[in-house]
Parts: sequence; C-alpha cells; structure tokens
Amino acid sequence: MKKCQVLSGVVAFAMLSMLPSAFGQYFESFESGTSDGWNLDSVNGSTPAVNTVRASDGIYSVENSFAVSSSFAGYSVTSIIDYGNARDFIDANTTTLSVDVYSDWTNPEGWGVYDNSMKLVLNYQGGYQVLDATSGSLVNGSFATITFDLTPYAATISNPSLSYDQIAIAWKLGTYSDNNGGNGYLDSGTQDFSIDHITTVEAVPEPGTMAMAALGGAALLLF
Repeated sequence: MKKCQVLSGVVAFAMLSMLPSAFGQYFESFESGTSDGWNLDSVNGSTPAVNTVRASDGIYSVENSFAVSSSFAGYSVTSIIDYGNARDFIDANTTTLSVDVYSDWTNPEGWGVYDNSMKLVLNYQGGYQVLDATSGSLVNGSFATITFDLTPYAATISNPSLSYDQIAIAWKLGTYSDNNGGNGYLDSGTQDFSIDHITTVEAVPEPGTMAMAALGGAALLLF
C-alpha cells in the first residue's frame, strides 16, 4: 500500500512539473517600490519614477511624462522602461509578454496624430526588432492590457551565447505639425504613462504530450 502511495505521489509530481508555472514565467508589479532591475528611461525631459500616482495592481507603477512640441512632425519610438538582460525572465518557451499601460494624452490644439501606440523593442546580438501589439491599445484616461507575441523571437533572444539582449517597452508617436496652432504660439501636447503588471506566459504542453504522461502515470499506478 505504501509503495502505491509513493508511486502516486511521484506520478502527480511528474505531471505537475510538466505544467507551465501558473501559465506565467515572470510577473512584475513594482510593489517593492523600486524598479526591480528595470531601467527607467529619461528622454527629452521626461520624468520617470516608481510612485503611487496610479496602479492597475497593488499601489505602485512606473510613471513617465513626455512633452511633444506642436512643431514636431514625423514619428519617434521612445523607450519608457528597459531591461538589460532579457534572459532573466524570457526563455525558449515564452509565448507572450503583456503589460498594463495607463495613458493620459493631452493635445490642446487638436493637431494631427496618426500613431499613438505601445511597442516592444528587442535589441540583441545580431538583431533589432520593434514589435506591434497583437492585442490591446492605449485608452486615454485608463489602464489597458497590451500583449506582444514573443513566439518567433523567444528562442533567439534567450540564447545563452548572446553577448547582450535587451528588451524595452516603448511608445511610438506619429504626428503632423499644426503650424504653431495657427495662433502664433508654439503649443504642445503631453503624454503621461504608467506601466504596471508585466507578465510573460509559457507555452502549454501539447495534448499529445499530456496524454502520454497520463498513460505513463496510469501504467505506474497499475504496477
């Protein structure tokens, strides 16, 4: 009887070990009150900080503010936060990365904006990729969950032979100049972000693999 109980425990442990870790390999909500290894990027006068202004999970998030001159025309991709060693939380089985983003966009003169979106930037030895979101988009005045597909790149960027691999959550803005608002003054817009609840997801074992594990477990139990 004891042998059967031991075998049952071994089988249960083996089958559980095949499951992804709560379907999330990595989780970050900055609840330590620090950036937890993420670099807060200060660009063009932005003011990054881990604070309690707002959060989608807990009380902390990373806030960053940008001013955009109305004379700006074209597009830019600006890093908000980045992590210098993506292999700390991405491996070959990682499928997606999701992040909650609060957007507060102000455009006093209503000048033309043709792109206001989040990107995921992968910068690694031998490659540079700017990924579009596969789901979710910025919603002014609230948090939105934005998801990126890492499946085509996970094995490459997690390769231990790389000399460097950086991942960044970035903002892309594309605008048309408004000719100083048409009133002789150089008006500007502002974009305030809060970044929270960064999560990666692991691949789920294929049904065939799980079925074989179940058959093996049944055989051991019968034995």
